Amino acid sequence: VTAQGHCCEDIAKTVLFVHGGSWAQGAPWQYSLLAQKLIQRTEAVVVIAQYRLFPDGCVDDMVDDVADALHWCRHRPGGDPSQVVLAAQSAGAHLCALVLSRVHCTPLASEAK
Repeated sequence: VTAQGHCCEDIAKTVLFVHGGSWAQGAPWQYSLLAQKLIQRTEAVVVIAQYRLFPDGCVDDMVDDVADALHWCRHRPGGDPSQVVLAAQSAGAHLCALVLSRVHCTPLASEAK
């Protein structure tokens, strides 16, 4: 539910925020105030990604987790995949760049022939 009381399925826009923390600290709950501000300013569904932190996960695990969060945002009920925005801080921005470079470097199924 958004700040305006709308159901998530009624909102097409999505903001995926990936927190920083030197790849070893930080948690989504620490960004709840930021999420509220983003909801108010963007009128979007705001998702704060949870990803494995060092030493429980390596960078590849973290990238996989952020990629999974992005995939969910692009396919969530009521969401428009063309209206997903990535926002991040510090290590989170690094992980987003790695996810986007992976997506950019992976051929589409139609091009793989």
